[in-house]
Amino acid sequence: MTKRNSINYFLVLILIVRILLFSNTSNPPDPSNFSSPSAFTSLQQRLDLAFASSLPNKEAGLLSGIVLGTKKSLPTKLYQQMIQTGTIHIAVASGMNITLLITPLFNFLTLFLNRKIALVALTILIWFYALLSGFQPPIVRASLMASLLYLSQELGRKADSLRILIMTGYVMVMVKPDLIFDLSFQLSFFSMLGLSFIQPTLRKSSNRLLKSENFSATLACQLATLPIIMANFGEYNLFSPFINFLILPVVPYILGIGLLAAFFSLFSRMIAYLLALISYPFLWYLSRLLSFCADVKIFQVWTPKWSWGLALGYHLIVGWWVYKKRKS
Repeated sequence: MTKRNSINYFLVLILIVRILLFSNTSNPPDPSNFSSPSAFTSLQQRLDLAFASSLPNKEAGLLSGIVLGTKKSLPTKLYQQMIQTGTIHIAVASGMNITLLITPLFNFLTLFLNRKIALVALTILIWFYALLSGFQPPIVRASLMASLLYLSQELGRKADSLRILIMTGYVMVMVKPDLIFDLSFQLSFFSMLGLSFIQPTLRKSSNRLLKSENFSATLACQLATLPIIMANFGEYNLFSPFINFLILPVVPYILGIGLLAAFFSLFSRMIAYLLALISYPFLWYLSRLLSFCADVKIFQVWTPKWSWGLALGYHLIVGWWVYKKRKS
């Protein structure tokens, strides 16, 4: 184990302790404080209208949740189903959504543009999405991470996603300490921590399923976010990694189409309506899958909400396991 990796693990532990120590509070800040500028609030309302005019209520709310990170249009029953199936992260402002989107989007852009111009276009689109979300903290973190990762690659330097994650997390928490209480930020940070810290270890397994990019990513995120889910909701679906594995392939399509609808809504509301309609088959599949899996109660586990001490102990065990695996 190199000195550099040891420092990384130490910094990760400090940030985890800080988040977990202060995330359980009787009076957390109101997430609505992280509001968007009025111009982009108007754009969000226009998109909500386009989605609602093109799609049934359930699918329209789901599309708004995935693209805009808003739950106000999400039906209560669907929201509960997402909690029960461990998929609530797709309907909050999640940096994982950007992570799922940037690689296929960059590959698409390079079909028409040279690499440098495609990189500039990708960066503009990423920050347009950050603006569209009202600069919600998880999206800002993911946008900053993606920009730094691609910039380091362009400068010919090896990108260290774990170090960049730590750096962006520290900067954002220092600038706005209230982020510690924000559920979206917690889920987004720990999901990325799972992808950077746990997934590489899982993929070294001899198990063919764990070698799969999608399944290892899903399981890594689930392992990393489990304490956050249990501390906030007190329930978990043991089948959740497989449910997430089934929904993972369609999320980039939904998000990509939604972003195109957002862009064209600036010029033509009709095109935005049509694009929202194109997303319907993916949204129908996603909503029906969530409904079916939520009705299967055999894998559902309910416990008292976890304390920060229990959550920290869990992360210490997982961190030690990953550390030993990498060392060996």
